[in-house]
Amino acid sequence: MMSSNGKKQGIAFIFAAVATLVGCGGTEGVDTTTPSADEAAYLDELFPSWSDVGSMVADSSKYQYREPPVPIMVDGQLRPAASIKEFNGRPLVFLANAESTEGGFLFVFKNPEELRRHLQERGAMPRAQGASDVSALGVNDPSPSAFYTNSGLQGSVMHLSVGSSIYNLTDRPLDVFWTWNDKISSVQATGLGSYTILYEHSGYTGAQFWVARGASIFNLDWHSFNDRTSSIRVVW
Repeated sequence: MMSSNGKKQGIAFIFAAVATLVGCGGTEGVDTTTPSADEAAYLDELFPSWSDVGSMVADSSKYQYREPPVPIMVDGQLRPAASIKEFNGRPLVFLANAESTEGGFLFVFKNPEELRRHLQERGAMPRAQGASDVSALGVNDPSPSAFYTNSGLQGSVMHLSVGSSIYNLTDRPLDVFWTWNDKISSVQATGLGSYTILYEHSGYTGAQFWVARGASIFNLDWHSFNDRTSSIRVVW
């Protein structure tokens, strides 16, 4: 019969192994190794330059932000929720993760490059394995990302496993009349990958909303992203 101390050590070992697998802890997708050329190209694709942002705001009327229910963190400074309106007329990148949830705020970045620097500083970059679907790797994803047509994780639901992506949601039927394009109102991120990324336009372009592993956004309308998603990535 195993002793009490032996049982405790065994449980601790199992917990440590699980934590290593799913990345439990203070970061969302840590990979501190130097990426290969292919991996670097993939990460550059995840964090595109918005040097042509002028063309993105030709119709600036659609970038009218409503006040979120929590303060926003911009450039390392916590600002009142109402200050989001200072960014009306331009696309933004949002990040919801354990740090923002625990701190009671929402990260806001002016472009993907700022987000990349933020994640690099925290050792929380996504892994560069995102080109392959998890099913092709023989990995069982017990908690794929879930996307809902209604707030509160309600309504029709679509699931995507880690490593999956949808280039254009007009290609994904919702029912006999509609597609999933501009129909997502809440999201529950995968517990296996690092981030679930919502994009405003097809082809992974436009404004972005990054949701870290295991996080849920119960109402995207609170963050001015309701019914605005046209492409999705669920990355390692």
